[in-house]
Amino acid sequence: MFRILIVRDAEDDLSGFVEELGSMGLEVSLTRTIPESMEADLVLVYTIPEKVPGWAARDIQAPLMYLIDFEEDVVVTYPHGCLGKPIRREEIRGCMDFIIKRLLLGEERYRNLFEHINTCVAVYEAVDDGEDFIIRDFNRAAELTEDVKRDDVIGRRVTDVFPGIGDFGLLEVLRRVYRTGQSEHFPAALYHDNRKIGWRDNFVYRLPSGEVVAVYEDLTREKQLEEELEEKEMLYRCIFENTGAATTIVDEDTTIVLANREFEKLSGYSRKEIEGRKSWTEFVVDADLEK
Repeated sequence: MFRILIVRDAEDDLSGFVEELGSMGLEVSLTRTIPESMEADLVLVYTIPEKVPGWAARDIQAPLMYLIDFEEDVVVTYPHGCLGKPIRREEIRGCMDFIIKRLLLGEERYRNLFEHINTCVAVYEAVDDGEDFIIRDFNRAAELTEDVKRDDVIGRRVTDVFPGIGDFGLLEVLRRVYRTGQSEHFPAALYHDNRKIGWRDNFVYRLPSGEVVAVYEDLTREKQLEEELEEKEMLYRCIFENTGAATTIVDEDTTIVLANREFEKLSGYSRKEIEGRKSWTEFVVDADLEK
C-alpha cells in the first residue's frame, strides 16, 4: 500500500482531504511534525509560502511535495498544478494519481503526464546571479498558450523569448523567489510584446534544486468575456436611462432594485430613497393592486 505522511503546517481543516485519500486505498498519516523514525513513500507538507524555504532546507529521507496555501488557491508542487479552494474530489484524485505514477513509474511516464496537464508550466534556471533565467522546461499547455515550440525555447533566456516580461512584472517576481525561496502568487495581469498579448495568472516557487517554476493559467478568454459583459451592461444602462418612460426593475419580493431618472421624476423620490427600500406596490393605488 502506498504510504503518505501529511505534515499539517497551516491552519485549514484537512479532514476531508485525508478521508478522500483514504478512500483511494492509500495509507495516510497526519502529523504536525516529521517523526524521527519515518516510513513513508511520500511526504506531503501542507504549508504557506513563507514557510517553504524552511522545509526545503531540511534533509527529509523521502520524496517531498508541497501543498502551498494561498488565499484563494492551493498550488501543488508535483505535478505543478493549481487547485481551486475548496479542493474538489476529482482534483484530489487526479493530483494523487499523477504523483503516484510519477514516483512509481519513473521519468518517461512523468514526462507523458506532464505534457498532458492543462495548466501551463515553465521551469527556469537562474543565470547572471539571478538577474535573468534560462528556460529549462516548457510543457504542451504552455506551448499552445504562447504559440511557441518547446524545442525553440529550451536553453534560451526568458527575456529573449518573452521580451515584455520585465514590464509585465513577472521577471522581478522570478528574481525575488529565486533569492528568497519564498513562493509568490502573481495575480492576473496583461502581458504583451510585439508577438503576443494575453492575461496570465502566475504562481511562482523555487525547487530544492534552485530552479524556479512558474505555474500559470491563460485568462485571456475570461477577461474578454468580462469586457463584453461590461460593454453590454453599459449599453443596457444607457437604454434603461434614456428610454423616455418611467422604468423600474423589481425583485421577486416586489422590492424595486433599479429605477431610472424618469421614475424619479414621476414618483418624486430619489433613487437612494427607492432602490432596495421601496416596493412597487407603494406606487399603485389600492383599487388597482388586485389587478
